[in-house]
Amino acid sequence: MAIAQNKLVEKAQKEYEYLTGDEATKRWQFLREKAILDERAAYINGKTRGKEEGEAHGRIKIATEMMKNNINIDIIVKCTGLNKKDLEKLFLKKV
Repeated sequence: MAIAQNKLVEKAQKEYEYLTGDEATKRWQFLREKAILDERAAYINGKTRGKEEGEAHGRIKIATEMMKNNINIDIIVKCTGLNKKDLEKLFLKKV
């Protein structure tokens, strides 16, 4: 409880200093907060994109294996959710 109160007091003190500080200090604090938020957004975006690319790569790998086993392309489209045109291009590359 005391730790939580200390953190609240510390946050309130920082907010007070921010609101009462000079313009240079306010600008510096704004830029620092912006940098932190930008860094978080970049991390989340990178993590999301990496996951999406990994999933797409996995679907292409599965589709390739299905094509090797002569599975009908309509079934591959249904199972993987990939575009038929893209699968045909992929199939032509592999042959």
